Amino acid sequence: MMATAIYFVSLGLASGIVGLWCRRLLAELGLIHGFEATLWIAAFIALLYVVSQVLFRTIVMLLKPVRTPSFTITEILSQCTALLLIPSLAGFTLPIPYAALQKVEPVFHLAAFAGFHSLFKLMAFFAALQGRPVNRVRFFPWLIVAGLCGIAGYGIVEQYLQEVNREQPIIAETQESFASGEVYTQACRVPENVRVVVPLKEQQGDRLSFCWAAVPTDEGFPETVVATYAAYTLPVEGEAEILSPPEFTLTQSLAVEIGKWTEVTFDRSEFPDDLHSFVVSWSSGKADGIKNRLGLDPPVESGLAMMMSGPWKHTVSSANRPPAIVVVVVEGLGAENMSTYGYHRNTDTFLAERLSSMIVYEEAYTSTPETTAACMSLLTGQDPLSHHYYDTFSGPLPAGIRTLPEILREKGYYTIAFTEGRGADYSDLYYGSGFERGFMFFDDTFPMEIHTSRAANSNTPVLPTPAGAWVTLQKAGDWIDSHVDEQYMVFIRLRDLRIPTHLPYYGNGFVGHGRKPDPVDIYDTAISYMDKQLSAFIDRLNDLSVVQRPALVITSSHGFDFTEPGRGAWRRGGPPRRTLHETALHIPLFMDIPYRYGSIRKDLVTLEDVAATIAAIGNCTLSHSSVGVDILNHSSMQKCMSMIGNPIALSMRTGHWRFTWQSGVSPLTLERIENPEVLEFLDITRYRDNIAPRNNI
Repeated sequence: MMATAIYFVSLGLASGIVGLWCRRLLAELGLIHGFEATLWIAAFIALLYVVSQVLFRTIVMLLKPVRTPSFTITEILSQCTALLLIPSLAGFTLPIPYAALQKVEPVFHLAAFAGFHSLFKLMAFFAALQGRPVNRVRFFPWLIVAGLCGIAGYGIVEQYLQEVNREQPIIAETQESFASGEVYTQACRVPENVRVVVPLKEQQGDRLSFCWAAVPTDEGFPETVVATYAAYTLPVEGEAEILSPPEFTLTQSLAVEIGKWTEVTFDRSEFPDDLHSFVVSWSSGKADGIKNRLGLDPPVESGLAMMMSGPWKHTVSSANRPPAIVVVVVEGLGAENMSTYGYHRNTDTFLAERLSSMIVYEEAYTSTPETTAACMSLLTGQDPLSHHYYDTFSGPLPAGIRTLPEILREKGYYTIAFTEGRGADYSDLYYGSGFERGFMFFDDTFPMEIHTSRAANSNTPVLPTPAGAWVTLQKAGDWIDSHVDEQYMVFIRLRDLRIPTHLPYYGNGFVGHGRKPDPVDIYDTAISYMDKQLSAFIDRLNDLSVVQRPALVITSSHGFDFTEPGRGAWRRGGPPRRTLHETALHIPLFMDIPYRYGSIRKDLVTLEDVAATIAAIGNCTLSHSSVGVDILNHSSMQKCMSMIGNPIALSMRTGHWRFTWQSGVSPLTLERIENPEVLEFLDITRYRDNIAPRNNI
């Protein structure tokens, strides 16, 4: 009995030394932090050591039950080998001459302890083999001791994890604009090992998605991280000292790529129905690694952070739900220069071959020949004076006016824009201009490329040139391919035709050889290029299944006026201008709606009508102040009103007449600052037949 008592005393001392030594080592490696948490981990390791020693005796007593003092004495000596760890625990260092070996000095202390400990264990096992046999039932007390230690270990782990929970800071969500690569969104900053409280947004949807992007750092970023999503059905306070256990927790590994968003999607059914908030966090490592299982995280002050956007709700597409929506606005594409609308040149041959399944509107008009104002009319259903994006005025939108992406977002649509709005030469539909409202993600990059070919003796810097609409359409098509089973709204603005220029990748087209091309030749050649790109994009969408195919709307912000002043309203040869002439206001409008046949419509329609129609396709409505109507199911009874300039010049298209006048009114105050004047009263039928105009004024 005395020997057994001494054994338990030596076992307790040895387990304490091993626990403290391992605690010191883990703290130096940065795997544990916090005073109380480190004490609990030391207690756990000590108890784990006790369990291993008791199990050894249990196994020996089960295989070879003996009763001999030599067995217990050698077991006591094996525990005494833990004294070899005391110099290391006290901070004593070995005189190692090599710096590389000094970093692994604890291994030498551990090796010495393990070696002598194993030697005495073998001696104890040999003593058991030579001892006097007794009843095998003597192994039961040792098994009970091991079981009790295991239960105590479970309690220690619970206490340790609670301390880790207290050590991990909790903060409230703070939204900010962030761009990863070329794509902007609203996201919150999540430092490593910091928990962020994120309320669930009030939206419809069958799925939940989180999008993560690394915040670049000079120290590099891990290729794989672990994200944790703790779901709560009750409100969670930021800055809390400790959180109650969540109703549900998901942990997932994320592959991190600098300059890109990583999207993670879950079924809504995986979380409680009355879900209120998420508490999200992330850490380096792997989801199934021992570090993340036991909370062995690096210090909070790692300096690494990720941006998280979401959670976003999405609706899964099906035959019983509204389709996804793709809107393509080709800046500067005038209907008067398209063969589909009676132009004498075949500028849109490929597009014309794909119009049999589309609804073609022959009389569609823009609200203004200014791209910013026209696009905002398309996204709000409001005229330029109502939405405040007009001439030099750039918003903001008045209170009460909501955009199409905002309304569709609430219906569970995934909204994303590719606007080509931010370029070296010009910026309009860029992130921060107000056009990002309602879009989850916003890519405003105008793609450019550098051609390295130049004369060998030239020292002129090589300037970047536009890469072409195919780049933006390719990005949009790739995004659609990765979200084909969801409802989405994709808005695309292409600006190759903003200033008609003959670029090499357009080909010769209508430019010809041996003569200086006039502006119309260059413009028609650019339209032919755009025709090929749009046709390829349409073919890509048509390759999707019927359920996955989106509703496609192709239109323009304006055309160009090529008339030569003083030579007749139909004589075209001047430089491209944005005026209130018929050629600048008449725009193409094609709609490819799933499960609807193609047709030709002759109703007068505006961009405000297009906005109301897109909303109807998504089974929602615009603001009550919208002037547009759903032209798929109703006829537009309004006059087509367009405007430009300061003071405001207006043009009204009704029937076959176009009436244009200078109002003399300021768009800012709506007060008269000049005398009004009638500018034009044009019979459109005579204009299109190249008949000399009459003085209809």
